Order: sequence, then structure tokens, then C-alpha cells
Amino acid sequence: MARQPVIFLLDIGNSRIKGGLYSPEGLVSTGLIPSYDAKELTSIDILKLWRSSEAPDGILLSSVASPSLMDIIETRLFSAWKCRIHHVHADGMAYGVSNAYEVHPERLGADRWASLIAAHHYIGKPVCIVDCGTTITFDAIDARGRHMGGMIVPGLCMMKQALLKKTGRLHGAIQSSMPIKTSSGEKWLPANTNQAIEWGILHSAIGFVNHAVMRLEHQCPHGFVRILTGGDAPKIVTSLPGTWRVENDWVLKGLSVIAAHEFGMALPEIEPSP
Repeated sequence: MARQPVIFLLDIGNSRIKGGLYSPEGLVSTGLIPSYDAKELTSIDILKLWRSSEAPDGILLSSVASPSLMDIIETRLFSAWKCRIHHVHADGMAYGVSNAYEVHPERLGADRWASLIAAHHYIGKPVCIVDCGTTITFDAIDARGRHMGGMIVPGLCMMKQALLKKTGRLHGAIQSSMPIKTSSGEKWLPANTNQAIEWGILHSAIGFVNHAVMRLEHQCPHGFVRILTGGDAPKIVTSLPGTWRVENDWVLKGLSVIAAHEFGMALPEIEPSP
């Protein structure tokens, strides 16, 4: 029996890299590099995400990192395997999804574009996607695959870094994080600076998501599916009203759809609704 083609998927973010492989058997997440320094990133680090003794039949790259980092990664991947490398870029219309960025569609981040493609393929209903990473992004797509637009705010760590950078005396007040008890009847407003910062930042993110959802409810009165993804998703999901699907590999799911189209493979199977 002939060997089934396998495509190496890489989701390169601002602070971490996730890997996966897509084959006719489906998508498999192969792990992540939780944080990286572009100058110290080696080919060994990247190749660990492949986890196979055989070379892939192709590589699909989604990146919001700098062009210089992408040059390093692409050079190391090609020198290791010498296979076709496909870069994901947002388009005006592709894979059943139309981009709300009409003037410069390519300026929509590749990760957001892949997330929209995943929503259209796997769900096919109105969807909002909240990605909690270095930044927090909110995007919406309707049942016909039309991107309704989106928003971007700083992520939890970026908010904290900006706050500390511009407020010199707060550095001395920062201690190790302590859990804040919020159960009924207990004091919920923090009584020390460290928790005031942590809790204030968290509520800023929650407030942003809640307000965006409230506005979307007016546009989609019949409801929509709510997807939450990104490394900080677990930190805010319990504080969000409504039913949310936490998806750890949502961008990879979108990349698997793109890989199927670009490398002539069968599309991923649509999962039953949870």
C-alpha cells in the first residue's frame, strides 16, 4: 500500500510555536514551543515538533512573526527536508471565506484567517472566535462564510508589561501571584497592589469580550457559536457568560483545511457538534 501523504503544519505566533501534522487520517497536534527567542531558535527545536522519522510531503506555515524570523525558519526547514513550503496569507476570498478587509485583505493576520476558515468548515454557522494570546482578538463570521470584521487589544501579559513600564513605583509592589477568592459573600475587590493589577487586567479582558459579544448578539439574534482559543483562554473562560467551546488547536484546524486544498488532499471530516 502506498504511503499516505503527510503535511507538517506550523502556527508561529508572537510568543510560541505550535506544530501539527495533517494526513488522510486527520489532524494530530504534535506539541508546542511555549516561548522562544528568535536568535536562539534552532532547527532542532522546530524539528522536535515533527516527531516522525520520515520527511513530510509538504509544509504549511502560518506566521505573525517578523519576516527575519520566518527567513530563519524557512531556511532551516528546507535544508532539513527540501520539500514544498506553502505560506498562509489572507486573501479577499478563499476556501469559502470572504475577508472583511476589502482594501488590503492580506493585512489580516494569518492566524485569524485560519481561524475563520476553521469556523466556516467545521461549524458552518455564525461564529465568534476569541483568541487569547499575546494579543486578544475577536472575529465574527456568518453562516455564509462572510467575515464580519474583528478587533484587537493587548493580551494579559502585554497589558501588565505596559502598565509596569509606564508606572515606576508599581514594580516594588509586585509579588508572586495569589489566587483571589470570588465566591459568594467574600470580598472580591483586591486589597493589595499585586492582586489589584492582576484582577484589573483580567477584568479588562473579560469586559472587552463581553461587550463585543453583546454587540454581536444584536447582529445575530438567532445565536452564534462561541469559540475560545489561545494560551490564556483557561484564565478567562470561567468568567464569561454563555456557553463557550475552548479549542486548543483552532488555528491548526484551519491550517488543516488549507493544507487539504493546497496539497490536493481530502478535506478534514466535520466533527459532530458537542
